[in-house]
Amino acid sequence: MSKQQPNEKRCVRSLKPAGAAENKPTEAVVKKTIKAEVKDFRIDAKNLFLTYPQCDIYKVIALKQVKGALFNRGVKYILVCKEDHHENDERKLPKYWGISSRRKKYHGHYEKVDSSVNVMKYVKKDGDWIEEGTAPVEK
Repeated sequence: MSKQQPNEKRCVRSLKPAGAAENKPTEAVVKKTIKAEVKDFRIDAKNLFLTYPQCDIYKVIALKQVKGALFNRGVKYILVCKEDHHENDERKLPKYWGISSRRKKYHGHYEKVDSSVNVMKYVKKDGDWIEEGTAPVEK
């Protein structure tokens, strides 16, 4: 692996497409900005349901990672479970937010929750779950 030269970063920023105006950002800078914005995305939902297919992380570890990432943002309840998939003997981990292990990162599927009670019944159906916080109550 080669060391990055001190001027290398500056050179990448100074590359401009042919005919580009001097005061416009380059394509590389725009892409970098977009990547930075992805980290701070907005979800417009009061309750969120996340699933992580084929996730082999223990429930306690998943709960700890999600809690660390979201409790400072006003999340009051997290429910994590392991769900058996008998057809291919794999396990699925539905839970709230993104997680990773030393070997792999897991990206979830995010859905807005219309009925917290129905989602909690679904997640708790196999009996292999843990939770933390105060469960939402529907009116």
